[in-house]
Amino acid sequence: MLSLPEFPTVGDVCRLIDSWAPPHLAYPWDRHGLQLGDPSAPAGRVMVSLDSDLTAIEATIQSGCGMLVVHHPLIWEPLKTLTEDAPRSRTILAAARAGLAVYGTHTAWDCAPNGLNDSLLQALHLCPAGAFGSDSGAAALTMVVHTSAESADAVVDAASQAGAGRIGGYERCAFQSPGEGTFLGGAETSPVVGQAGRVERVPEVRIEMVLPAAIRSRVEAAVRAAHPYEEPSIQFLQRAGSGGHPIGRLGRTEPIPLGLFAANAADALETREQIWGAEKPVGLIAVIGGAGGGEWWAAQAAGADVLLTGEVKHDEGVAAVEAGFAVVALGHEATEQPGMRHLAARLMDAGVQAVCHEPGPHRHGRCGLPR
Repeated sequence: MLSLPEFPTVGDVCRLIDSWAPPHLAYPWDRHGLQLGDPSAPAGRVMVSLDSDLTAIEATIQSGCGMLVVHHPLIWEPLKTLTEDAPRSRTILAAARAGLAVYGTHTAWDCAPNGLNDSLLQALHLCPAGAFGSDSGAAALTMVVHTSAESADAVVDAASQAGAGRIGGYERCAFQSPGEGTFLGGAETSPVVGQAGRVERVPEVRIEMVLPAAIRSRVEAAVRAAHPYEEPSIQFLQRAGSGGHPIGRLGRTEPIPLGLFAANAADALETREQIWGAEKPVGLIAVIGGAGGGEWWAAQAAGADVLLTGEVKHDEGVAAVEAGFAVVALGHEATEQPGMRHLAARLMDAGVQAVCHEPGPHRHGRCGLPR
């Protein structure tokens, strides 16, 4: 895991979160990363909040925090003006005047292994059973590099630290196969093995690792720095499919009637439930925090009995019912707040002074949905 200095900067905290929820996991339309502030400034105490509204900004200032990490970005659409008479501008100006740094996680944290939707699965006491749904669609590559057997681990470590070799919740994933390399060095070369001017045959290891295309240059630089050869052989091959990670999670429970499951889930998250679908036993549960109603078809295709999410549009619920599927909505905030508590806890475990902003009673608790 990325280690932090004793007094981390805003940039240090950004890099730490990026190591958990890499930017390539964010959907192309999303706003992700540092939106306000100086990366070199001290981070100090960090506030974690689901929203970036004026209430969260004021709470951050009153708590003496220098950085706000939010799920929903502070700046969404391009701004033409920043004036006090526009609500969003007023919020941004308040944060800027206070010298706050604001970082947005959004869909990268939704999709990340051990991120928001894994937290929702845990909050509902479901046993993990895989992932499903759409992802960022980021292009993926396979890196192929040849090196000596003695340096293979160092090369894999360097590539891994640069972001290669991540598959789902696993890191440092690499395939290695032995072989023989040959070369003929010119008079101006200085080979590590053998000598220039004659054909050399040396045992080598072929290493293959996957990576998102967006970090190719970073991975290549790290591998070259760790590689013992004067001219290492490094190839990047286009992969079929995506370098992202599915947004949804599957969880198992003992078969239970749909209505009872929904009521229990609502109790666990201190909210109210809304159900689309006929009463039936459910055991394989699909979950997506927030506005995940449009993924009901992917949940059904994954074999789930029901999709539990935050928001469901009326036409999405009707379409699911017509297809013989069930959907449960528990509210946007209720299904995403566990993920923000989890992010705050991870920051604290990493040595960051962090606190999670909890929504006020006017927005939390048993409100917003019929029961």
